[in-house]
Order: sequence, then structure tokens, then C-alpha cells
Amino acid sequence: MLSDASSVWPIHINDFDRNINLFNCQNGTLDLRTREFLTHNPEDMLSMISGVNYRPSTKCSRWNRFIQEIMEEDIRPDNDPVGYQFAELERDNVASTAADLSEFGNPL
Repeated sequence: MLSDASSVWPIHINDFDRNINLFNCQNGTLDLRTREFLTHNPEDMLSMISGVNYRPSTKCSRWNRFIQEIMEEDIRPDNDPVGYQFAELERDNVASTAADLSEFGNPL
């Protein structure tokens, strides 16, 4: 059956997950560079999805307090787009980090 399917729609494993800046959530896809939240799109060819729903309006006081504790005083967590730091990580690390943070609300 797989050989039949590959003759009709040949896709190589390397065609998936090419854009490391796309983080796939249950309710859509977050572009970590632009912070734009997009609808799921099969053309993105994402093979993984996190277990969290992205909620941009959710505030996380514990996350903000944590950022204040570890950063210099002039860094404000609500203005510091964490997604830019996530974009520098490998995709697997992003997924596990975001899943770990999901219990605290939206870190972005």
C-alpha cells in the first residue's frame, strides 16, 4: 500500500518541518519570529503538534516574575518577546519547553 501511495504523492521525510520558526499548537500555528498566529495549514508540512492551545491574551504573573528575577531591571517581560529566544532553539527543545510552560499560561 505504501508503494502505491508513494507513486501518487511522493514526499520525502526531509520535506517535513523545514520552517523551524513555526510552532504547531492545538488551535493553530504560531510563527515564533513574527508572533503571528496562523490557522493550521497542510502546506506547512508540520509533523509534530504540541499539546497546548495558544491564548495570546493570557497573562502569566509567575512567568513575568521569573523573567524579572533572572534578567536585568530594564527588561520588561511583557515587552520581551520570548518567541525570539525560542526561535534560536532546536524545534524539539521548543516543543518540550513550551509544553513545560503551558501550565503557567502564555509566556509570550
